[in-house]
Amino acid sequence: MSQYLDYGMLGGGISTNEYSKHLDDNQKVPTQKRNLQLYHWISRQKKLLHEGCLPKERRDSLEKLLARIDSIRERQAVEANSTWTATPTGERESLNCTLAASDACQAERVERQPVRQDDLWNQKWRAYMDYMEKYKRRPSKHRTEDLVLFDWFKHSKKLLKRGLMKAERITKFKQLLNEANNLSRFNQFNYSDTFLKS
Repeated sequence: MSQYLDYGMLGGGISTNEYSKHLDDNQKVPTQKRNLQLYHWISRQKKLLHEGCLPKERRDSLEKLLARIDSIRERQAVEANSTWTATPTGERESLNCTLAASDACQAERVERQPVRQDDLWNQKWRAYMDYMEKYKRRPSKHRTEDLVLFDWFKHSKKLLKRGLMKAERITKFKQLLNEANNLSRFNQFNYSDTFLKS
């Protein structure tokens, strides 16, 4: 424990005042990309505080500094959330909100609704059907632009084979399989499993 009481081990040559000065000048908490030395210093100080190896006066000053860091992070989060908003079409537009008017901006902000998994699945199903209708073939694993649909189809086929696919999706997916099997082929290879035809 005495090894931690040495100033070199405690501060590494940096003091609480230097860290506070950085906060005053930049109004941002040091990160690994911006200021690695201060980032490691505060990490060591937190570790020593947690282990209980800091003297009382250093502990008190560090706790004040940590409270200040938390307030700066909260302010940064409020600024980040109030600067941008989503329009109903999904585009982002600037509100130019100030910190004092953040409550008004919060009320004006349009909240994005989470996308449901069923909606995503239906979008992929529709995209796959449109692709087959447009190109008269299935998406290929050899073309990078087709990989998303190819992987979705392969994953859905595995779910169906294992019996894990949702009941409302089974009929739509079997319809997709039938349409895919009706497409003309350049070779004699059967693309679908015989298990899935039943």
